[in-house]
Amino acid sequence: MPSGTAAARRKEVETGTGSAWRHPRLLRLGYKHSMPQPHRGDRVPTNVRLPRHMREAAEAIAARDGVGVGEAVTRIFGEALGLSVPEYCLPKSQRSRGDELELPLSKAS
Repeated sequence: MPSGTAAARRKEVETGTGSAWRHPRLLRLGYKHSMPQPHRGDRVPTNVRLPRHMREAAEAIAARDGVGVGEAVTRIFGEALGLSVPEYCLPKSQRSRGDELELPLSKAS
């Protein structure tokens, strides 16, 4: 099968191989990583059309917090409804650091 076909491109995307991750359309859609992200739980794609000024505000929030636009919108929507927000939607400074332990100040030097 020629490498330019849609099926080949899809296979490259699914396996994280080839140049598919550098494809302009994927970059426009916000894919910035060379490999797929780890599984983030039970999610469904939801296409939403926002007024331009709301999209610009979401992009500004995403840039400020160091997350994608989709994660920023998910966090804002969850907070507005009083629901728990997934950790990957939080600003990088507010995420838990897993197994990292904090040393007391007396031992930190």
